Amino acid sequence: MIQLVEAQERIVVPSTKNASPTKHEIKRQQEADDLFHRIELGIASGSVDNFSDAFSLSLSLSVGTVERGLYSANQAKAILSEYFNGRRVTGFLFSRIKYTAANPYATGRISFIRRGNQESAQVYVLLSLQNSHWKISQFNIY
Repeated sequence: MIQLVEAQERIVVPSTKNASPTKHEIKRQQEADDLFHRIELGIASGSVDNFSDAFSLSLSLSVGTVERGLYSANQAKAILSEYFNGRRVTGFLFSRIKYTAANPYATGRISFIRRGNQESAQVYVLLSLQNSHWKISQFNIY
């Protein structure tokens, strides 16, 4: 059974630019939060299809020591699909989400079973605005 891991402490750090965010900033933050939630559910279920439509045209991707570089959205989807196909995810939840006007990011620990062994890795996701939409511009698993 796949589950979202209960985080001991989930930290959401708002942007500190203004004491009172504008309606536009609140809307952008909600859009980023919605995307982070889709990514979180996709990682927890081992399904890149849940969020691959949000990849930027090219993104920085790092998967352990095997893959590292700038990839097209299709290449990133293939690499991450292969990564998740070799693992049975047992849990994932972002433990820290930082909202900034330019580049919100989230990080959390993924737990999985690989070749019969329980393992874990850290996940880092960075978003960027492209054509007024949040896109995944960096995705690291280490």
